[in-house]
Amino acid sequence: MKLEFEYGQGLLGAELPDSTDIFIPGETVADPPCLPQDWDSLYAATLASIRNPIGMPPLKELAGPGKSVVIVIPDIVKGGNQPTSHRKVAIRACLDELYAAGVEQKDVLLLFSNGLHPRATVAEMQTILGPELFGEFYPTGQITSHDSEDYDHLVDLGYTAQGDHVIMNKYVYDADVAVLIGHTQGNPYGGYSGGYKHCATGISHWRSISAHHVPQVMHRQDFVPVSTNSEMRHKFDQQGMRMEEKMGKKFFCCDAVLDTKSRQIEINSGWAREMQPVSWKMADKRTYVHWAEKKYDIIVFGMPTNFHYGNGMGTNPIQMMQALSAQVIRHRRIMSDRCVFIVSSICDGYFHDERWPYLRELYDLFQHDYMNILPDMNRYGEYFATKEEYIRKYRFANAFHPFHGFSMMSCGHLAEEHTSVKDKNNEIQQVIIPVTGKGAKSMMHAFLALGLDGRTVRNLYYYQQRETPFLGARVEDANWRKQWPGKRLLDNSGHPALKIVQDKPEHADEYTVDGISGATLTSTGVEKSINYWMGPQGYGQFLQRLASDRNNLNL
Repeated sequence: MKLEFEYGQGLLGAELPDSTDIFIPGETVADPPCLPQDWDSLYAATLASIRNPIGMPPLKELAGPGKSVVIVIPDIVKGGNQPTSHRKVAIRACLDELYAAGVEQKDVLLLFSNGLHPRATVAEMQTILGPELFGEFYPTGQITSHDSEDYDHLVDLGYTAQGDHVIMNKYVYDADVAVLIGHTQGNPYGGYSGGYKHCATGISHWRSISAHHVPQVMHRQDFVPVSTNSEMRHKFDQQGMRMEEKMGKKFFCCDAVLDTKSRQIEINSGWAREMQPVSWKMADKRTYVHWAEKKYDIIVFGMPTNFHYGNGMGTNPIQMMQALSAQVIRHRRIMSDRCVFIVSSICDGYFHDERWPYLRELYDLFQHDYMNILPDMNRYGEYFATKEEYIRKYRFANAFHPFHGFSMMSCGHLAEEHTSVKDKNNEIQQVIIPVTGKGAKSMMHAFLALGLDGRTVRNLYYYQQRETPFLGARVEDANWRKQWPGKRLLDNSGHPALKIVQDKPEHADEYTVDGISGATLTSTGVEKSINYWMGPQGYGQFLQRLASDRNNLNL
């Protein structure tokens, strides 16, 4: 069957066996029906939830004349931005209840709970809030973003019983009423967004987040597959309740279970401790459908360049690995013990240095001969989290906080732990590496399969090129490709040694490949690109380690 997968800025077609099972959230497995999506219906449903909260008094009873209110709102990363998005409707419904109770507009602050994400830009504020709310609160300076490095607006609350350091936003701490507008959406970190996860990650400090977004929590058995009963979830709850204890008040939560298109399925309000389990019942029907009764050996999916955290997430290797791990966490229950992921991704090394200024340094460090396993990297968390250059860019240049990248790398390691390239005897059969290089007319992209000596070709496959038809384009022809298996790409000293010749020698050696007739520039491009990627600037060091001791590689 012919299928299309997300790839870069578009789609990539692929032929898969007719026996392939197809899963498209919201399509092959339908979401529960959403609420009527007109404003009046959603406003009424939201207001009914606010007036009938779970586990605590209604918002109107908590508020009153002279009382200050902070409404905490998720950032641009998730939740939808349509005119009837949960944020827009819930904020307005909460404001109407607050005003009816005697709260004045001047005593209300809208706070984006961006946590370690970039602070909201003015354009993002307008998109999230809509023109009416933005115009009501922005001119008077009543919209701001959480800043986890602004120590004038943070409060140290000490430690939980587990020893987790809790530091929270001072605006929320000082307010008489703290409202959390949240989304109950499937999330590999602790099962679902919303509830106590909202405050434990969105309005806290990196040291609080370092209690849960770290290897010692993510690499527990209760973290994979995703669970609402994991150590991470317990830490969210404990940190949230520590905030409530020290504030002397409960968060008033208004969370919506959202469908695939960010439409409200159900709205629940109240005390997070009692409200969360109610929300999860509906959210489980929407997100973690047990749609398959069998285990899969191969899972195929696409990865665009721009998603979730923004442009570059699907190309820089650390964010890409985190995205792969998210799929592992979500789908582990249907993965065989030796499941293989096949992913359509450009992965061209675009790091988006403005958005993630620290990832390149982090990745380079991770590639060092003696720094390629997660325990080696774990000790660098403090270094990245406190590096002043990266902190300034987070605070003033709309970059992610540096500890965010470190936590992404911690999560990304799960993809390596739970997928496999080994056979039934637990042996690696071959290594496949991507290679790119300039031909006569285009950039050419290929996969090169090598034996475990790191030098002998098993196969070569060009999957993308725009060379001249019937000439250079013959790099894809089976007749030309069949001469590659068995060729050696490194000499006995470990140096790249491939030669592609136009005049076929009488006795071709193990390093020589016959070029494509009439396509000298294309052939030269193949030779140069493969020799480059086999060398020290490409995969050279990795291949040397593979040949010397593959048992100690992180594969």
